[in-house]
Amino acid sequence: MPRYDALPVNLPSRGLQQEAAAQYIGISVGKFDEAKEERAHRTVWKRRADLIKAIQGIHGEISSEIDQIIGSVDASLRVAVLSAWSTPLELASNR
Repeated sequence: MPRYDALPVNLPSRGLQQEAAAQYIGISVGKFDEAKEERAHRTVWKRRADLIKAIQGIHGEISSEIDQIIGSVDASLRVAVLSAWSTPLELASNR
């Protein structure tokens, strides 16, 4: 493993080998790996949260539109329609 003792101040921080990048920011290679992995996990979980929020928002919009369409229909039928829409896999398995 090469030793990067004298990294120039004007060295661009992109495209460095892992050892040089770790030394550039003043941490060990192990800590550098942990930081990369933690950042990747955080990114995945943030994207998942954004996706779940978007789906919940769409579900709410569709539910209110269904309520407007069948507003005068019997309440038990409305519940049946909304629950069938919410669980398409159960509906498909009953066919």
